[in-house]
Amino acid sequence: MLAHLRAVPWRLDQSAFKAWRQGLTGYPLVDAGMRQLWSMGWCHNRVRVVASHFLVKHLLLPWQWGLKHLWDCQIDADLECDALGWQYVSGCLSDAHPFSYMVDLEQEWKRFDPDGHYVRRWLPVLSQLPTQYINQPWKAPPEVLEEAGGAAAAGVTGEFVRRHST
Repeated sequence: MLAHLRAVPWRLDQSAFKAWRQGLTGYPLVDAGMRQLWSMGWCHNRVRVVASHFLVKHLLLPWQWGLKHLWDCQIDADLECDALGWQYVSGCLSDAHPFSYMVDLEQEWKRFDPDGHYVRRWLPVLSQLPTQYINQPWKAPPEVLEEAGGAAAAGVTGEFVRRHST
């Protein structure tokens, strides 16, 4: 093991892992990607990177868990490529970003899904939210959530991760 990874405070939290697998983390781009993966057996590589990064760097769950789950879901699974990708994301390879490197989730959705079409397709509970809140529903005022049908207020708000990532 690379010396810098010995101090990583890995969490063996099955409830956080289940929320990630089911697309219930509260982060729309991550959740949409996980739901597409489960539904279609495929999702865009950038979404895979964002979702895997989220599992390892935000939830601090072992990359091997993510590898196993994606291996079970992907119709285009490739053990060698997938294992190396997960190791790269988690900083386990000598040429990888250090573990402290964090993908900017806001920058990712602004580049990948600026108008919210992808999130609206895979997270229908958020489909009525205005574009400015589609990828950050927790920033929407209560009246906006209510106008969006109320389901958004009870649905994806980011609370799961805020409760479980400390």
